[in-house]
Amino acid sequence: MQKIYKRFFLLLPFICALTTFANAQISYYSGSSGEGSNLSNWWTNTNGTGANPLDFVSGDDFIIQTGHSITVSTVNWTLTSNSLTTEASSTLTISSTFNLIFTGFLDH
Repeated sequence: MQKIYKRFFLLLPFICALTTFANAQISYYSGSSGEGSNLSNWWTNTNGTGANPLDFVSGDDFIIQTGHSITVSTVNWTLTSNSLTTEASSTLTISSTFNLIFTGFLDH
């Protein structure tokens, strides 16, 4: 029985590290003004470089940067996010014919 406990405690740091990595949110920034539902409008770096998100339902953070205008005007945008943030002097415009379906924290 003691051997099982020793093995568990030896593996515990690795289990915790994997759990933390699997639940880590990534922040994506608007690269410029444009359609919000377009994955290529979002980047991991504030200067419009880095990686684009794989989807909008992984619980990541999305930040509309200062001076950018993001619209929902061509398709309904389903965003399951940890947060959606609009920085100062940025806008989020939703057309009257489309919807933003959002689950998460909205900060502006």
